[in-house]
Amino acid sequence: MRPGEEIRLVKENLAFAVAFWKAAAAGSVPPEPLLRPAPVPLAFNHPPGSLRPDAELAADLTRGAANQMRAAFALSALQSRYSLARAFPGEPIEQELPELRSALSSMLLIGQAVWRSILQPVWECPPPYRRLFQIRRLGFYLNAVGLDGRPLNWDDFGGLDCYLSLLEYCAVSADSAWETGAGRGRAILPPRLSQLDSSGILSAPPSADGYAATDATPPAPIPAGYPGEEPRRNIPPNPPIVPDAPPIAPDAPPAPAPPVQPPTAATPATPDPAGNPIDRFIAECCETGPERRMLAGELYAGFQTWCRAADQEPPSQRAFGMRLTQLGLTRKRRGHGKHWWEGIRLTQQLP
Repeated sequence: MRPGEEIRLVKENLAFAVAFWKAAAAGSVPPEPLLRPAPVPLAFNHPPGSLRPDAELAADLTRGAANQMRAAFALSALQSRYSLARAFPGEPIEQELPELRSALSSMLLIGQAVWRSILQPVWECPPPYRRLFQIRRLGFYLNAVGLDGRPLNWDDFGGLDCYLSLLEYCAVSADSAWETGAGRGRAILPPRLSQLDSSGILSAPPSADGYAATDATPPAPIPAGYPGEEPRRNIPPNPPIVPDAPPIAPDAPPAPAPPVQPPTAATPATPDPAGNPIDRFIAECCETGPERRMLAGELYAGFQTWCRAADQEPPSQRAFGMRLTQLGLTRKRRGHGKHWWEGIRLTQQLP
């Protein structure tokens, strides 16, 4: 299964768990078929007054739905972390594209917190990752400057609706990377954060499975302060997520949340011919439109030729493909298994 498909599966599972919890908290799900015990045979002369009252059943249903939601969240964080490692080998913090760097780094931090403890996750943010990660068009943000050592709370990254949008963004990005062939080799998993010392350097070489042999030993404590950090001001501490307490009281149904609007590859970015060589190449040498298409290999070869003529180093083919996807173009497999870019083609013959 491709990484993008894996992420979508756990995202759909979490979306269902969130919807079920909201329905249970609002009283839209009758608890009797799920929680009321079977009738006791009359031979036992069981008094009817000993059956559990409806209010108690409703509270148990809401609490159980909340625990299912937390379990689905933990599954999504752990699986997405490993799926993204297959699609994007290497350190997330070293990604070139700012939005992709924010998405991969956020999922790494969330997955690491859940991996430490599924029931009561705690943030573990080494110095290189103590910064603000955001994807503005999703409304997603994660300020990891002052989170290290604090209990994870969904409000730290804008709530579960924003997190679901982040999962869809990661799935779309993983699909694009997988089509370019960047993630088809052996997966090089990001190191566990316990392998990083206080300066963010890998303290032990990875073993055959991608982790250090000494990973079982407790990591050294990370200093609370880091040069250049901006302290987190006027933000009260968030309560931890506990497995036996629903996020809200059963008799106070949540306000209806707006529907999740997942990002799609058709949402184009704004071209920047002045500062981006890929955008300049498109503006100078290509034409775009619904009837235009070109072989992916030929288009990238033309871009390399243009870069050599401009005396600059061409970005990688993966970065080239990611930028075209951000601009709203799509890559498809057509006849004879070849990949084509839809909506673009060269307008001039490059030397």
